[in-house]
Amino acid sequence: MKPNKLSTAQSINPVSYTHLDVYKRQVDNLLNHDNYLLLADYASYIECQDKVSALYQNQDEWVRMAILNVANMAKFSSDRAISDYANNIWHVKA
Repeated sequence: MKPNKLSTAQSINPVSYTHLDVYKRQVDNLLNHDNYLLLADYASYIECQDKVSALYQNQDEWVRMAILNVANMAKFSSDRAISDYANNIWHVKA
């Protein structure tokens, strides 16, 4: 059985904890008053995690993708972003 947000929230069983009311309120808020949509994409999160878990079983592919991920992150680095802001928005020498 795939976990869903109800089964996951219910697994935070208040009986297992000393601060019963705190956990009861948190579960109720997540299930009934999720103003920040914390569980809105829970099903897709679980689906993606299943894909990650399957990929991790293939260590050669996992390592290849990890190396590519690190190699490609330079263009998204905070140093580059700050430099772009300095040059293009603030017009100061970076």
